[in-house]
Amino acid sequence: MGNQKPVSVITNGDKAMSKAIKTVFTGCIHHICCWHLGRNAQANLKNEDFTRKFRDLMLTPMTVAEFETQWSAVVVEFALEHHAWVQKMYSKRCNWAEAYLRGTFFAGMRSTQRCESMNAYLSRFVQHKLKLYEFVRQINCALRNIRTTETSDEFKTKYSTLVIRTHLQSLEKHAAQLFPLRVFSKVRDEMLRKGAVIEVKTVKTVDVALYTVTEFGTPTTCWNVIQNLQENHIQCSCQMMESVGLPCRHMFHVLKVEQIVKIPDNMVLRRWTKKVNEHNTCRTTKPKVDTEVSEVARFSALSAACNKMCYNTAKNVEAYANALVEINRLTLTYEQQSERDGLPNKKLRMGTKLRNPVVVKTKGAMSKAKCVAESSRKCGKCRQVGHTTQTCPIQGNDNTQLSVDGNCFAAFDSSNTQNPGAFAGVNPTLLGHASNQFSNVFYWWPH
Repeated sequence: MGNQKPVSVITNGDKAMSKAIKTVFTGCIHHICCWHLGRNAQANLKNEDFTRKFRDLMLTPMTVAEFETQWSAVVVEFALEHHAWVQKMYSKRCNWAEAYLRGTFFAGMRSTQRCESMNAYLSRFVQHKLKLYEFVRQINCALRNIRTTETSDEFKTKYSTLVIRTHLQSLEKHAAQLFPLRVFSKVRDEMLRKGAVIEVKTVKTVDVALYTVTEFGTPTTCWNVIQNLQENHIQCSCQMMESVGLPCRHMFHVLKVEQIVKIPDNMVLRRWTKKVNEHNTCRTTKPKVDTEVSEVARFSALSAACNKMCYNTAKNVEAYANALVEINRLTLTYEQQSERDGLPNKKLRMGTKLRNPVVVKTKGAMSKAKCVAESSRKCGKCRQVGHTTQTCPIQGNDNTQLSVDGNCFAAFDSSNTQNPGAFAGVNPTLLGHASNQFSNVFYWWPH
């Protein structure tokens, strides 16, 4: 990971993984998958009402005090004060309750949905019985489909026409310029939900403005939005910006009240913008340990950055010639620099053969096809499959001997001691068949 630990990790609650995360990723927030927790709740308690309320406590945004109050009420309602699984989950509430995890960036994910969906997608292309070259081919096919979908989304983002749906036209247009199509649809949904926000109280000073807002239908829940007037910095207590990376409806309400026509920079997370695909944003600071992983990442970023240049220069002969000259010049320059710096020049050894791995014998009975193949009846004379001694096509004299040794063969009459190599009327087709099928073996065939 470029010698950087992640901010947050989502797992299915495995004990070994939890221990490893605490040891290796110190300070990392560990989130237990909500789907696995819901399934475990139903398996341990077998009560659908409790499972439903447990999911509400797990997913509903609330304060820590509200969570503690509602959890105590649910435990008393179902008389689970001494239940072992319930006590265990309460001790781990910081790893699954939204009240404790709010404000930590999880990109909107609450389960192991990303790896599960990728596993389901790849299972359509690869199976465990594939050979190595088939596996590489299928993986390339899967990656090609992913890149095609990404290219299609980029095309729609670049050439689609915006249809204004909110009254905040300037903000909506600015959001369309910043975010790709799928992210923009979520941002616009927050703009539309801004209509349900009700302002309760406003306190302004010279530098800061505090807005206390609520929403239609939930008058008891209030949110505080703080605006720094000098830096145009807006922060909301719902912490949607910190958790998901998208501005919330409460922020858009403040932008409307303050007549701000552009989304401030602190309300825009770069990973969700169109600029994230600009490959010149690759981090160039040298890590503490220059690993092969970082080298491969830089190579991938440079290769992707050159694709667009190659696409445009290939359309014009003059541009193609100029680009080729510059590429050769840069290649020679950096080769000489690598030699001066003493960097190892890694080259692929020619003649290296990549072979399939050794197939391990699986457990269980032998396959039916293999059993049939091994149990097929063979001829008692020629030891071939498909006929018996009565119907064997090879009919010879009892005194005739066929000697086969590689491509050299001789048929002779064993009774002729003076000329043992003399032919005894054996069919030439028979000799050719024997030379091809029974190399280095002696057989006796009756006449």
